[in-house]
Amino acid sequence: MGTRSVLVFPDQRVWWDVSVLESDRRFEFRWPWLPGETWETTVSVLLEPAGYGTLLTLTDGPFDLRVPGVLDAYAEALEGWGEALAWLRGVVDFSSDLRPRRR
Repeated sequence: MGTRSVLVFPDQRVWWDVSVLESDRRFEFRWPWLPGETWETTVSVLLEPAGYGTLLTLTDGPFDLRVPGVLDAYAEALEGWGEALAWLRGVVDFSSDLRPRRR
């Protein structure tokens, strides 16, 4: 834990620090938002058995909407996590990669 890594996206690089790793159950990390990395949130991914499958619960926050710029970060988080979870469901439930192909 406490390991800093860098996520590389097509338009940016973002650091993240892993704070919790419980093998097949829970994963948490911190990462920055806003220019100058002035706002950080903690992302938690929890996996729990559910019937013949697995329930995934993802949280990201806190987002103090009174702080300038944090409302935009919150909106970006909602869009980004919604898209990522839709892609994951496409692969897991339908064996289909829903991400746009880059040419």
